[in-house]
Amino acid sequence: MNSLNYFINFHSSFSQSITLFCTWLLILHFSWAGYWFLTKAKKINFATLILGTLTVVDSFLLFSSYQNLFLWLICLINILICVMVFHQYYKTIVTQEYLKEYINFKFYIEVIGISWSILGLISLHFFKANENILTLMMLVIFLRLNWIIILKKKVYSIEYPNSQLSDEPLMSLVIIALNEEKYISNLLESIKKLSYKKIEVIFVDDASTDKTVEVVKTFENFFPLQIKIKEKSQRGVSRSRNLGAKFASGELITFLDSDVLLPVDFVENCIAEFSNKHLAITGADFDPINTVPNDKIVIEVYRFWINTVQYFFPRVIGSCIVVRKDLHDKILFDEEVIQAEDFDYARRGSQIGKFRILKSKPVNISWRRFRNENPIILIIKYLAFEIYRNTIGEIKKPILPYNFEDNHR
Repeated sequence: MNSLNYFINFHSSFSQSITLFCTWLLILHFSWAGYWFLTKAKKINFATLILGTLTVVDSFLLFSSYQNLFLWLICLINILICVMVFHQYYKTIVTQEYLKEYINFKFYIEVIGISWSILGLISLHFFKANENILTLMMLVIFLRLNWIIILKKKVYSIEYPNSQLSDEPLMSLVIIALNEEKYISNLLESIKKLSYKKIEVIFVDDASTDKTVEVVKTFENFFPLQIKIKEKSQRGVSRSRNLGAKFASGELITFLDSDVLLPVDFVENCIAEFSNKHLAITGADFDPINTVPNDKIVIEVYRFWINTVQYFFPRVIGSCIVVRKDLHDKILFDEEVIQAEDFDYARRGSQIGKFRILKSKPVNISWRRFRNENPIILIIKYLAFEIYRNTIGEIKKPILPYNFEDNHR
């Protein structure tokens, strides 16, 4: 009986000790972050006082509930929601760009915190006997989130340069293709209809065996600066993009796959966003064609994901990437990376200049390549790629069969 009581007491005290440690970690973080933010923003009004007071009250409730993990998690969700509202309200009144970046970053942390807390409540309900394991997992998550915050602390002080484009910058459209005779004419027709005419088109053929090049040549005289056609024998997405960029003369380069359709006002919208937001590299939002109803959920989840993580873990789809020429010349596409080379390019580019997903009209992309995969299997593969990239590094050797390679390499 004494042994059983000892086990119960140890089980309880171990869990409470971890919860108490996490509580102090949170309170210290809120205190430091709140002080730092308020001294930088220098904007305090009645609404901010109310929200700040609620955060302090929630902190006391969190501290007083550490002996009951279920109640503690409820209080944690409450305080994270309060802090989220506090940050989002401040985003509407601060003018400093880097503080808005800070708020975007903290929003991501808060969403993760709320999600894990809800998962913790569910787990605690069904696995009450494993409370020690749950609190240990919670400690790991807390330490991980704090480590992310420390690693990303530079986002708190970024002052993006006001590097304006010229009044009417030249846009270089670099198109890569491999056996795309059925689709390339649709893209070129959409380019012909662009309302902004100061463009050049560089077409790079990746050793096609069909009539892709012949189709492109029929469009040679439709553009002010004609089409620069470059053919190569050694295949590779990154090689093709880097080759096309060598012949680009524009201040901005748009890398395009050959089955994309551009909105008529695509270029002027790009230029406006680059100038107004001091951008250096962007990915386009997208609206797929050739879809079926079952694709909608996957598409919307993916769009939500890339828009959510754009502030700190930039992701782009290679179908349409827009970048300043001077930035591209510094980073280039890594020709050794064979999968997720567009993610790698965005990651390295964002370390030098500002990255965003373009908010103007989405481009139409073909969903045909996704048809080659079972959606569930494709999602699992993407998750595997992400785990590999975040634990080992960029993917420079095949780790899973990936049908996109058949179309691009």
